[in-house]
Amino acid sequence: MGNPRTIGFYERNDFRFLTPADEKADTRQMYFDLKPFADLMNAPQR
Repeated sequence: MGNPRTIGFYERNDFRFLTPADEKADTRQMYFDLKPFADLMNAPQR
């Protein structure tokens, strides 16, 4: 399991765990969804 402070940092910055299957593992995969940024970049300009 990771350091709770480190995990908290990533969770506060909108990273999410990829799967609950590795909950007991020493390391866990996380991801950050870039779609909101892509949507913002592709939004029509006013």
